[in-house]
Amino acid sequence: MSETPADVGLLQFRPREGLLLTGFADSEFIYKEIWEEHFYDKHYPIAPGSQVLDLGANQGFFAVYAASKGAQVYAYEPEPRAFQMLARNIDACCLGEAVRIHERAIAATAGQVDLIVPSSPDFSASGMATASVAFSTSLQRIVAHDTTTVRVRTETLAGVFDRYSDVVFDLLKIDCEGSELEILAGAPEGCSDRIRNLVIETHDNYPQERLFRAVQDLGFVVREFEKLAGRFRTGYLFASSVVGEPAPRVYSILKTEPFGLRGESRSFDASASFSASPRNPITRYTWTIDGAIVEDGDRPILEHAFERPGHYAICVKVADERGHVDHDCANVWIFEPDYFGLSDATPMPPIGSDLACDVVGSRTFVIDKQLFPRNWRPRRILIGITQPDRMVGGILRFNHLRLTFDDRHQEIPIHGIPAGLDVYFSIETKERASLKLAWWGSD
Repeated sequence: MSETPADVGLLQFRPREGLLLTGFADSEFIYKEIWEEHFYDKHYPIAPGSQVLDLGANQGFFAVYAASKGAQVYAYEPEPRAFQMLARNIDACCLGEAVRIHERAIAATAGQVDLIVPSSPDFSASGMATASVAFSTSLQRIVAHDTTTVRVRTETLAGVFDRYSDVVFDLLKIDCEGSELEILAGAPEGCSDRIRNLVIETHDNYPQERLFRAVQDLGFVVREFEKLAGRFRTGYLFASSVVGEPAPRVYSILKTEPFGLRGESRSFDASASFSASPRNPITRYTWTIDGAIVEDGDRPILEHAFERPGHYAICVKVADERGHVDHDCANVWIFEPDYFGLSDATPMPPIGSDLACDVVGSRTFVIDKQLFPRNWRPRRILIGITQPDRMVGGILRFNHLRLTFDDRHQEIPIHGIPAGLDVYFSIETKERASLKLAWWGSD
């Protein structure tokens, strides 16, 4: 992997002799997922002669991967910048005959649609361009960013089948940022006769059971279902057209906000949980907080008020009548009521940088959530406090915690930091203190 002077900000990968891939900055995770982890074809090994339909081809990493194994690939990508990179990579790898590319989106109807494209360079690699307003809104809640709108052409899955009427696809990959249900809505009846294997990246802008059932209704058997996880709440579904019954599984899905205030009642919702077979519904919900059972019965929603601030682990175990079980858990941060009312806080610099400051009595500081690197979820933050002139000592306050410092240089850990929130903390001293502050993340 190297960055070329002619393409500042772009990365290059050489997966094997004769192949050169160029990608936007931060493309390493996509490259690793496809070329090193073999994620998309882990249930279906691509071989010479395989027919692969790639919806949401992005920069072409998977299209090149499949074609390099001898597959014929049909790649669709509507976002203009990503499509240009796709075309560039296909040309650089001399795979023009093996990969047919189309600059359009797949949707429920043929025509045109407004594609919402994030302007932030943080999303250049993964794309995140979407035709779903709900997905775009969800993404804004995770990372606030500017967007532009691009009008693009659309085609249905039925139209793709008509275009390539003589092809039976061995693998259909869908990675279309929240448009999965729209795409499946445009599939013709009996499409499982034209698709042998299916892999879908799933998102949180629709009920997961709805997508699961849509795949079943099209004649597929779900082989593996990975629930939503991570900062961007993505999951995966693997299915095949082989006739058979789904594995007897239940899926526990817990929804809640990641933070709240001491004393207020909070709802924890597991009503989106479901069984792989509609004939075998979920009948029991067992709720625990930090390992202790707080409710066990048939209620999918738990109401609970926390009397003390802190960091809690909420888990729900669901079960059907046959004894199949699954768990889902969430971390919840409970704050003192005045935590979000802190004002006049001094902004901390980026990670690892020093802030020289004087503290007289008490002073509040804030680590802006935008300073956290993308996809970075440390379990704790270390606050470095250096007293270069003379040692005064004092107290660091975070939420309900009081942490003492009394050395020339001390690193104070703050455990259970709030996900997706600015981090406020205060320094208190009995007399004027000249300090240098810095912060780091730690797993």
